Amino acid sequence: MRVLIACEYSARVRDAFRRHGHDAWSCDLLECEADPQWHLQQPVEDVLADGWDLMVAHPPCTHLAVSGSRHFYRKQSEQAEALDFVRLLMAAPIDRWCIENPVSIISTAITPPSSDYSAMVVWSRRNQGDVLVAQEPAAAQANASG
Repeated sequence: MRVLIACEYSARVRDAFRRHGHDAWSCDLLECEADPQWHLQQPVEDVLADGWDLMVAHPPCTHLAVSGSRHFYRKQSEQAEALDFVRLLMAAPIDRWCIENPVSIISTAITPPSSDYSAMVVWSRRNQGDVLVAQEPAAAQANASG
């Protein structure tokens, strides 16, 4: 399976997929902290349409996480830009994807953690309070036609 690990420079997730036999690549604007052989140092937007089977995305949470909510009034422009980036990732032409982020404004600005969402979004809170949003292929087809 061709796997894109978006917004990752540590290579931890990428290397875990590679250990299981997948053709996994990390992509980030930052230089890779590990072996750069399977790292794309460029904007992820440039590679979203490159035929990936799965994307695991870790968009920056600086302007999204509710832990910084007391500063939200000062960074509305940055928040709008960050949310547009998350929307871009969610709209990528990739059948299977998930987006990992701490508890954030994604749930109020884009989609709430609800099974009613038409793209069959699955939310999962882990011990760090992170939220995982995922889409399966059947839901991707329903989204494209609906």
